[in-house]
Amino acid sequence: SGGQGARSIADIDETSVYWQYMMDQIKAAVTLNSTLGQSFSVLALWWCQGDSDRYNPPEYYMPKLIDLKNKFVAQVKALTRQSFDPIWITYQLSTRYADAPTWPVSIAQWQASLRDPTIMISSPMYPCEYNVTGPHLTGPGSLNLGKFYGRALAHIITTGKRWVPLSPRQISWSQRIIDISYNVPVKPMQINTTLIAPASNYGFDIWRNGSQLTGAISSVTLVDEDRVRIALAIDPQAGDVLCFARGNQGEYGNGPDDGARGNICDSASTTLPNWSIMFEYTY
Repeated sequence: SGGQGARSIADIDETSVYWQYMMDQIKAAVTLNSTLGQSFSVLALWWCQGDSDRYNPPEYYMPKLIDLKNKFVAQVKALTRQSFDPIWITYQLSTRYADAPTWPVSIAQWQASLRDPTIMISSPMYPCEYNVTGPHLTGPGSLNLGKFYGRALAHIITTGKRWVPLSPRQISWSQRIIDISYNVPVKPMQINTTLIAPASNYGFDIWRNGSQLTGAISSVTLVDEDRVRIALAIDPQAGDVLCFARGNQGEYGNGPDDGARGNICDSASTTLPNWSIMFEYTY
C-alpha cells in the first residue's frame, strides 16, 4: 500500500512519493512473477483516506477522488497488462473532531459513488469501534472494517455486479412527510438499537442554514421492507436539508455508542448487518 497518516488527498496524488512507492511495489510484483513464468494482476484497492480533508467541501474532494481512481486504474493496467479494471472500494468516514467533522468528505464519497459506479462504498465507519482517546479504530473495529470491505469484494467477485450498500434509492419529500426507498442488500430493512446505541430519530435530522433543528422530526417508522417514512413536526422551508447519521451539533464522540450514527440496517447478519450510508437531501 502507499500512504501515510494525516495526509490529504492532494498529498498522496500521482505526483507524490507515496503514489510512486505503491507503483514501485506493483512493478516489483510484476517482475517477480515474470521470472516465475506467471502473470500478476491487481484485483482491488481499498481506499482509506479523508480525515485530513475535513475542511474541504464535497465539490473539492469528490472530483479529486474520481480523478485519482481513474489514474490508478490506467497506470495499473499499463504496468500489469491486465484486461480488467482494478476494483475500487472505499469506506465512508463518520469521524468527528472538535475543530470540524468529516461530514463534507462523507458526502463527497457518497456523491463520487453516484457519479462513478466503479467507486463503491463498502460501509460507513460508524458501526466500527473507536478508541476512546482519539479518532482511530480499536482492533475489533479494524477487524469489522475489514469484514465490510471483504463482503463488498466477495459480492463483486461472485456475482459480477457492483456492490451497492444500504443507501437511498429514491426520496420523496412532500411537506411534512418524507418517504425514503432504499437499496437493501438483504431484505428486510430494520431499525436496530442493540448493535448501535439509539440515535436521535434513529439518525435522521433536519438542518436549516447550517444549524440542526431540534424537535423538527415527530416520528421515524418502517413502512415496508425497504422504505422509511419520516413525519415532520414543522413546516419545511426551501433549502432545509434532511441528513442521516450526521450527528448532533456540539458532540464529538465516534463509533456505535456515542458517535455520529444511525440505526437503520439490513438483515445480512445478526451481528454484522449492512448499515445505511450517511447522506443528505435538500428540500
